[in-house]
Amino acid sequence: MRRELRLEIDEMVIVPLVGVSAGTGVGKVTAAILESLVVQHMSAAARFSRMVGELKREHQGESFGEFWEEVFHLSVALVLACAASLEAYVNELLFHCQVTFPGIDPRLLGKILEYHDKGYTPPFDKFKRVLWLRDKPEFDDNAKKTFPCDDVKALFELRNALMHFKPEWSNKTKKHQDLSTRLNRRFTPSPFINNSLLFPKGWATHGCTKWAVESALAFADQFEQRAGLPPKYDAQTRATRLQP
Repeated sequence: MRRELRLEIDEMVIVPLVGVSAGTGVGKVTAAILESLVVQHMSAAARFSRMVGELKREHQGESFGEFWEEVFHLSVALVLACAASLEAYVNELLFHCQVTFPGIDPRLLGKILEYHDKGYTPPFDKFKRVLWLRDKPEFDDNAKKTFPCDDVKALFELRNALMHFKPEWSNKTKKHQDLSTRLNRRFTPSPFINNSLLFPKGWATHGCTKWAVESALAFADQFEQRAGLPPKYDAQTRATRLQP
């Protein structure tokens, strides 16, 4: 006989497994811990954003200086952490597939997920997969082109451009120009960089870091409303740890 009990505590799930050997009456208790980094990643992103905001206030009115490197480093870390939080979130939902998709035969569900897991799947497509498997309305064309869906897609484009950075001559920009156009008007460019392009440097400012966190959280809200799921980034956590 085997019983399973799940107890979720903040960022981890503790799973005690109680087994009794037949005919012996001897019980054996083991426990498994499943870590979650969803909120931790977003909390790190919010912290980096606040630090960028402090640096902006400290150096208000100053020209470009050594402090800008710290602004840039924190901004890069924020983008990576923010995107990682959303991707960890949807991966967690797919991992807990029998809980996320109740009513679907486990064997059929396993086959579906195995088929879709072949090759790389963009995070936004994974969120669409969750909606589809839960038989909930997917993001329509209008939603995909407006806040927060389009902003989160732009956030992941920025993450990818930083992770797989490809240089371009200043007089022959193509991909840098395209990404700069995607980011344009979403936030105020850096006051410390005198460049018409937002990418690769002009985006690093508190306006961008605040936009990234707020867009990610707004996307999570919209997704959860569509999917009929409880909030992962709850109100108390947002008030105490996720202010950008």
